[in-house]
Amino acid sequence: MLLTLCDGEWGPSSPCCQTLPTPQLVEFKMSEREVPITVAQRVVIKFLTNENVGPNEIWRRLRAQYEESTLSKTQVKFWHKEFHGGKEAVQNTSHSRRPRTSISPENIAAVLDLIEGNRRLTVVEICQELGTRISYRSVQSIIKNQLLL
Repeated sequence: MLLTLCDGEWGPSSPCCQTLPTPQLVEFKMSEREVPITVAQRVVIKFLTNENVGPNEIWRRLRAQYEESTLSKTQVKFWHKEFHGGKEAVQNTSHSRRPRTSISPENIAAVLDLIEGNRRLTVVEICQELGTRISYRSVQSIIKNQLLL
């Protein structure tokens, strides 16, 4: 359908009027992945910090929008300070964790040797055989995830 601009008003097509194409509606689709609520609030904090809004006012606005899911005042003040100081990222940053020491090639080999020697051993018996160097959950993890038994 074409709309026409005739004497400053939009109307159906007529020969005496200038004909313009109908504007196309563009549909924008958000990513299928949901943003964690804490990250969404950090985006708001960053925006309002750049608008020179104070942390107490930011918390009040967040509280009005997110109600019980709002970050604490302490967290809002922390992020306000971070963004005011020039921090750009709003995502959760990964941090190094303590390396797993119980699931090592030596322990995997020891569990495998015990199982090959006696396939009727229980997880508790394997833990007893290996002593205190490996936990019950680590033995379970080795059997399930490493040895795929």
